[in-house]
Parts: sequence; structure tokens; C-alpha cells
Amino acid sequence: PMPIVKVMVDLAGIQKGNTVYDLGAGDARLLIQAAETEPTIHAIGYEGAIGVYLLGILRILWSRKRNVRLQWQNLFRADLGNADVVFLYLLPHMIEKLLPKFEQELQPGTIIVTHAFKLPSCDPQRKIPVPLRFGGTTYVYRYIWKHPKNGVAYEHEKNINEYDEK
Repeated sequence: PMPIVKVMVDLAGIQKGNTVYDLGAGDARLLIQAAETEPTIHAIGYEGAIGVYLLGILRILWSRKRNVRLQWQNLFRADLGNADVVFLYLLPHMIEKLLPKFEQELQPGTIIVTHAFKLPSCDPQRKIPVPLRFGGTTYVYRYIWKHPKNGVAYEHEKNINEYDEK
């Protein structure tokens, strides 16, 4: 849903020229929203399901975002060495399987934003509630990747924005 997408993009704090990845990118809506928020980024998504991949390609063409790419490829084959931001809209078992890849490839300071599920054994820097259309609440989490041995940092931020949990 778009309210979740917007919170994820806002929470990422995307900056000019960032390289943004979406692992399990689905229909590319996160990538397109990120490119609308900051037109100078390089947005790259990986999707393995052919149906949603094709829908994503159509959405990218319709959006006319030349800086958004979607690849029909296993997300574990993505090279994340130049990532500034990584979006994860995945189930817990997939997130857990990605941790060794993150340890090998992510640079310190890379922002990781997840929906609904946390990175295992890591404290988020921010946790933002997002109301659901038909009741209830889901959460979006922001992490700053540090060093593989230290996992991710928990840093309290003094500037609380409109989405922060009260």
C-alpha cells in the first residue's frame, strides 16, 4: 500500500546521487516513489516472480523514470557493494538469509529500511507506526549498517518527525 511505501521512502532519508536497492521489488512502486522523491538517485530492484516483474516494468515505463531499473533475477545475486539504501519488504526467513550477504557486501553507513519485520538480533534506529486502511497498525524499521561484527547501530534521534511513535 502507498502509505507504507511513502513512510519507507521518507524514513530512508534518500540523498542526491544515492544508489537505492529494493530486494524483492515487486511492482517497483518503492523504486518509483524513491525516484520521485529524489530524481538524481540510481534505483535498482530485483524481483524473481515473472508476473510482478512484468507489472513493475510497465509501471516504470508509465512513470517515465529513466533512473529506475528492475531486474528479473534472484535477489541473492545482487551486488550491494555500492548501496546507500536497501529496502526490504520481505518475510522474516528471507531477511534472515540476507544477513550473511549484508555482512559481506554492505558498507558502514548503509541505510536499511524494512516493513513489518525486523532484522534478526538487531535494534532499529527508528520504528514508525503506519495505520492500516481497515484497522490495525504495521511498522516500518530503519537501521544504519555498521560493521559486520557489530551488526547495526541503535542510535536515538533527537529530531522526531511526524511519523514517530509517541
